[in-house]
Amino acid sequence: MQNTDMPYEVRIGGAGFSQVARFATVEEAYAEAHRVRKTAETGERVAFTNLIGRTGMFLVLGIRINGWNPSTNTWLSHAGPWTAKKTPADALTPIPADWHGVPLPDDWYGQTTAA
Repeated sequence: MQNTDMPYEVRIGGAGFSQVARFATVEEAYAEAHRVRKTAETGERVAFTNLIGRTGMFLVLGIRINGWNPSTNTWLSHAGPWTAKKTPADALTPIPADWHGVPLPDDWYGQTTAA
């Protein structure tokens, strides 16, 4: 689903659930993803407000950051995923622009997450 006012999303998942929250800027999305990660790494439940505004406490096992690409009308991975069991070194860091193989919006990397 397209949302040009909220073109970035954080998707969390765990045993039997997936939740999404959307953000107006890439900086907001990364701040939320890193906040969730910090708590999830302790093994505690994380407060997370989803797309429809409902807040729940979740045992998070994975986090993704996606961005809406209006030129392809698709959500694309914006960062390497974080997983609780095997965290890659590039988790929650921006994926290089040439990895996607499609044109990206000019503001894809925002101000603070430039690759």
